[in-house]
Amino acid sequence: MNKAVLGVNVKSWRENKISLLQFYASHKEQREYAEAVCLEGDLLGEFAEWWFSDYPEEGEVFDEVWKTAFTDNELIGIKAFTDEFEVVWKQLKDQSLNIEPLIASVFWKELGLKAILLKKKLDDS
Repeated sequence: MNKAVLGVNVKSWRENKISLLQFYASHKEQREYAEAVCLEGDLLGEFAEWWFSDYPEEGEVFDEVWKTAFTDNELIGIKAFTDEFEVVWKQLKDQSLNIEPLIASVFWKELGLKAILLKKKLDDS
């Protein structure tokens, strides 16, 4: 799988997506990041941008990078995670949360659990 598609190293790209899932699942990593960048406020916006910036726009299909990096079954799991992330985004986006209120949110905790499950699925593939 270590090949380039559309100029992207697919193996590295896949590993990046899996490491993002690990980040979303780890409040410790999220706290460390918030402390390191001294970011107050809209952490959700930043965290969401990391995921959604590469995700297909509504109505579009996965491009060749996604299709090469992940199996069809994995893409189903990724779509379900992304749909859940969109729900979290809609629930919390107007609150401009710093790290502690964000990780205390039931919505964010649920997303972290889904990230753990998806990461395990992708690791086991």
